[in-house]
Parts: sequence; structure tokens; C-alpha cells
Amino acid sequence: MKIKYTFVTGETQEIEVDEIIHTASEEINARIKSNDRRETRRHTPLDNEEFGFAIDHSVDIEADCILNADRAKLHKALGQLNTQQKDLVRRVFFNGEQLKDIAKECSTTYQAIQNRLKKILAKLQKDF
Repeated sequence: MKIKYTFVTGETQEIEVDEIIHTASEEINARIKSNDRRETRRHTPLDNEEFGFAIDHSVDIEADCILNADRAKLHKALGQLNTQQKDLVRRVFFNGEQLKDIAKECSTTYQAIQNRLKKILAKLQKDF
């Protein structure tokens, strides 16, 4: 039986092989094709014009929500926080820093920073 073999250089050549190798080669090719199809299906972006719409990535949704919120209530709620709490909120929500990086810098555990943030958010939710 013959199979088509493509070399790294791009050259394709038909090679005579045993039936076992032919069967294995066909199975490998089928799995590769299946995996490629599955990966394409899972990673196709939704903002594809093929679906009839596109997402405008220039709009910052988070900033838009903050700007449209009642600023007086937000400032009042943030004003109730101490300096360390305000700094943590700024670093996480406005600077986008990771909790693990903040924990490392503060020489504490990830869980401690996470607990602080939970308490801050509970306080803000109550005050806001």
C-alpha cells in the first residue's frame, strides 16, 4: 500500500508501506483532522463577521459602568475605607494586578489578600 509523505521541505512523495503502517497512518491522520476540527470549533471567536456581528473592542465596559454609576454614592462608600483597603481596591480593580503578586509583595498569603478583598467588597456593598 502507498501513503503520501510530506517532508519538512514541503516535498510530497508516495511511499510503499506495509498494511499495518498504512492503517496506523490513516488513524493518525483521522485523529489529527478530528482534533483540528474540535479546536477550531472551541476557539472560534464570537465576534466573527461570519455570524453577522462584530464586537467593538474599543469600548471599555468596566469604565463605562463606573462612569454611569452614581458617583456620589461610590465616593462615599470608598471614603469609608482605610488607606490600605483603598490601595488594595485600586491595585486589583483599577490596575488589574493579580492577588498572588500583591500577596508576594506584602509578604503574606494569597488567602489573606483574598479574605481582605472579600471583607472590603462586603463593606462596599453594604455602604453602596
